[in-house]
Amino acid sequence: MILGIDEAGRGSLIGPMIVAGVVLDEEKERRLTELGVRDSKALTPRKRAKLLSAIIDEAYFLEVIPVGPEDIDLYNLNTLTRDAMDTIIKDAVSMLGEVNLVILDRVGKSYTETRIINGRKVKIIMEEKADAKYTVVSAASIVAKVFRDWCLSYIQKEFGLLGSGYPSDNETVEWVRNNLEKLPRWVVRHKWRTIRHMGPSSSTAGFTLDKFMRDEENAD
Repeated sequence: MILGIDEAGRGSLIGPMIVAGVVLDEEKERRLTELGVRDSKALTPRKRAKLLSAIIDEAYFLEVIPVGPEDIDLYNLNTLTRDAMDTIIKDAVSMLGEVNLVILDRVGKSYTETRIINGRKVKIIMEEKADAKYTVVSAASIVAKVFRDWCLSYIQKEFGLLGSGYPSDNETVEWVRNNLEKLPRWVVRHKWRTIRHMGPSSSTAGFTLDKFMRDEENAD
């Protein structure tokens, strides 16, 4: 069995990063490929939501780990991503005992290694654009994206979020500028340079931002 892991929302200004893992065998991978599972970025929101049901039906294991803005403000983003991935790997191997290959979409440097997990030898591959190359990782990317879309939809309904939630989106940035002081800490990532450049009003979050200054380049 193969475990695929991917994330959604690493570079976002708004909401959580979602890390998701899916376990499939070759037959179930083939079935999902035929249904149109591929990198979530190549699919419409409606298509992703439709495929999620098929992924849930076919997966031997599925886990979703949200990493909120409060943790992202305090800790290194790459470390948080890898920690979430490691948790999913351990959970999948512990639960199924038959996972012998893990494929991760790249965070930092690509690598291939073998680990002993619960007494089992597991090959782990971290590869660039794995979400576009392997159906099992594509499935994880869809799960992560759909769950993150649900989170953003909630933020939109509760707080009127505008735009995509990313710092490259001028509509989102202007919405944050106008609402930052009344938004709860779990909505906005205050360490992002976009917030720091907004001036003194961005430091009303209840702690000193300078202490935790790290740019969104950590999301690369």
